[in-house]
Amino acid sequence: GTRSSLIIWPEHCLVGTNGHAVVDDVNAACQAWAGSRACAVEYVLKGNNALTEHYSAMRADVERPDDLRTHFNTALFERLCKAERVVVCGQALSHCVAFTMRDLVERWPNKQLQKLVLLTDCASPVGGFDDAARTFVEEMTAAGVTVTTSGQLEWSGAGKSAGAAGTGASPAVVISPMPAERPGHHDLPEVLGPETEARAKKPRKTSPTR
Repeated sequence: GTRSSLIIWPEHCLVGTNGHAVVDDVNAACQAWAGSRACAVEYVLKGNNALTEHYSAMRADVERPDDLRTHFNTALFERLCKAERVVVCGQALSHCVAFTMRDLVERWPNKQLQKLVLLTDCASPVGGFDDAARTFVEEMTAAGVTVTTSGQLEWSGAGKSAGAAGTGASPAVVISPMPAERPGHHDLPEVLGPETEARAKKPRKTSPTR
């Protein structure tokens, strides 16, 4: 079954609108990173199936047997495991960030959980879900995840630039989310920096079935 109550979200971050774009400072850092390494930033899409919620960057809330895109992204996970660190941030702390991090923690080697980094100052909860976000942060702290802020984190490599997943030389930064074209479905860049998209409007709740 689903991991959360079904919520109908307002449309936000639609492809082709400003909401879907990477904010200027983050985009500049990404392009500088790509130029210095002669490679491209890789974007991992999610939320391509309208019949299941897809908060997590790793898998849909309910995996559908007829759509492998909704299943756990094993290839992405294996690349992330090779990285020096995986820094998770973005929107929203109460939903997409939380579901992504929980999926990572569930499968991550227990003795290496400190390699997963949660930036609490680069994420915020959806309005009305502050308690859910607070519970999530407490859960990650207890699990052994590195919970810190962007100012306190010691970045490897040249300055505070995002690294490529799988290089082993720089941190892999996961942003959650950059929502896509349907309410409740999101795109997520695999390797970027802090996303500062505004909080979504307070959602309307529906029945907790899916």
